[in-house]
Amino acid sequence: MSTEVPPRRRDPNESERLQIGDLAIDPLEFEEFFSSGFGRPIIPCIVSEPLRKEDLSETEVIQLAQFKNEKRRLSWLRGRRAIKILLRDLEFVEPHFEFQMIDTSATFFPHPAFSLSHSQEVAIAIACMAPAFGVGIDLEFIRPTKPQMSKFYLQEHERNWLADLDPDQRACEQIRLWTVKEAVFKSDLNNLDRTLMRYSLHDPRAESGKASVPEYGGGTQEIEYKSKRFGDAWITIAISYGEQNKSD
Repeated sequence: MSTEVPPRRRDPNESERLQIGDLAIDPLEFEEFFSSGFGRPIIPCIVSEPLRKEDLSETEVIQLAQFKNEKRRLSWLRGRRAIKILLRDLEFVEPHFEFQMIDTSATFFPHPAFSLSHSQEVAIAIACMAPAFGVGIDLEFIRPTKPQMSKFYLQEHERNWLADLDPDQRACEQIRLWTVKEAVFKSDLNNLDRTLMRYSLHDPRAESGKASVPEYGGGTQEIEYKSKRFGDAWITIAISYGEQNKSD
């Protein structure tokens, strides 16, 4: 059975908790937490079923053919399904459009209004319904981690904080910090030549905090993020407000 939560379609007095694998998520709680936290509507669409190939546009069929790995193909199809539902139900396209009439082939990320993440058999697409420089989301399931892997995406002060935690807590927090760095990276429209290491978290302990990255012109881009645990998964959303603190 397909599990999906399209936006703006539920009775706000009803709350439906979904269990998709190890992801236990109440979409209304998700929307309220992130929307109130950022002070702007953050609309999610959560799917577990991939889009049928017959629901692809002609250009999307060509894009799908580029993926040779079946797992990667299914992941891409879940993402397309989530994006198409968002576009249709938020009326970025005509509400009566069938999926194959909605062409997402020109939708590239990072994007100022949309972001997408998938893990295991879940895809989450979000729309940020207010002006922003960029928006990003990342979903990761909690699992055993190798502490040494943190050196590839955490700065020294972030690794030092992580190293002081007990092993059980460290694994959970290492996954959270990965989602933070990924969401922050996805929210940066200028991320082409950057790695996760470039982004500095002001306080790695904070589940709601800020990150910054130096800009080429001498200024600093400030990025706000918020993380929340749903079941055995962390979800982080980040919003970039563009270059600030520009030097003279």
